[in-house]
Parts: sequence; structure tokens; C-alpha cells
Amino acid sequence: MTSDQQSEPAGIVTKLERQHRRPSRVAVYIDDEFAFPLSVGVIERTGLGIGDRVTRADRIRLLAEEEAARALARAGRLLAYRPRSEAEMRRRLREAGFAPETIDTAVERLRSGGLIDDSAFARYWVENRAEFRPRGARMVEAELRAKGVDREVAREALAEVDSASPEEQAYRVAVKAARRLAGEQPDVFRRRLSAFLGRRGFDYEVVASVVRRLSREVGPA
Repeated sequence: MTSDQQSEPAGIVTKLERQHRRPSRVAVYIDDEFAFPLSVGVIERTGLGIGDRVTRADRIRLLAEEEAARALARAGRLLAYRPRSEAEMRRRLREAGFAPETIDTAVERLRSGGLIDDSAFARYWVENRAEFRPRGARMVEAELRAKGVDREVAREALAEVDSASPEEQAYRVAVKAARRLAGEQPDVFRRRLSAFLGRRGFDYEVVASVVRRLSREVGPA
């Protein structure tokens, strides 16, 4: 920063003009000259008004608030689709081009507002998998870890949402598949059902036990 920039005098806000094409944006005029645009939310959050004295530091702060508001808007669109872990949100905002300090501010506000909570996200993920795409606890835990969720948080969610044994979980997952395979030869039935459960992250011992059970209950004679 040059000495001229450091000693730049303060200006006075002389006009706040709502933009016609983008009503959520306000043009800020300082000393009767256009200075920068801000969103209505930032104007309200900061309390900026006509007659306010604005220093260079104030400008930097206002523009930082505007950038944080943009990041929060982007986060809101992501959260409208589904919940996100904190690490996932940070990655998506980084990919969108936001600076680290902007991401920190946005994530802190999301966390304070309860919009980002890794424990709640982990429970959502486990429940969603159990209902729509059942798979073994090991695989679900791996998915959560890949999204940046702490191992203990992931395991707590798995234990809280589904207290059934791995065998019972695998059995629930496999019943429909077993019925579809009931017309196959016994060896084909066992092989395909085993592969089905293996792809969903169940251990060999669990798979073998469930395949034997379903072979007796619904498998080919």
C-alpha cells in the first residue's frame, strides 16, 4: 500500500440508489460519485446510511461484507439441494473462487445459524442411505469420511440411527435382491447375492451368513 493510499481522506455517503434492473442491489455514492454496489442485505447488516463518513478501512470492510454475502448466497443454493458437511461446503465455496477469509466468515455464520452441523449432516446421510440406497456401515462411514466428517461423529451417527447388527442390516438390504434372484441356479443365486452385498460394503463373514439364510428362505431349491 502506498503512502497516498494510507492517507486517503474519508468521504461522505451522499446517495444510496436502488438499481432498477437488480432491485436487491444498491449503488453507493460517496461525495456525489459512484463508489461501489452493495446488496440490500449488506446495507441493512452494516447500517450504512446517507451522511455516514466512510474511510478506506470502511470501504474494505464493506466490500468484505459484500463478498461474504455472495458466499452465503452460494451456500444457500447448495443447502437448498441437500445438507452439506463443513468440509464439503468449504470445498464448494473454494471451487467457486471465494478467498479463504471469505469462506471462513461465511462458514462461521452458517455454523452459528445451525445451517452447517456435521453431526446433523451425518445423521441425515445415514438415514438417507438406509431408506434409499442401503449399504453396510463400513461403506457409509467411508462416504462420510470422504466428505470430511470426523470418524467419531460418523460412528455416533451410525450407532444412533441404526442399532441393528450388521447381519440384520445386510439381511434388510438383500431381501429384495434375493427374491429377484430366486429363479436362478443355486450357485448363481449365491454368487450374485454375495457380490450384491459385497458392493454395498458388508464384510465377508456377514455376507456369507446372510446368503446362507436367504438361500434357505427364498433361494432356489
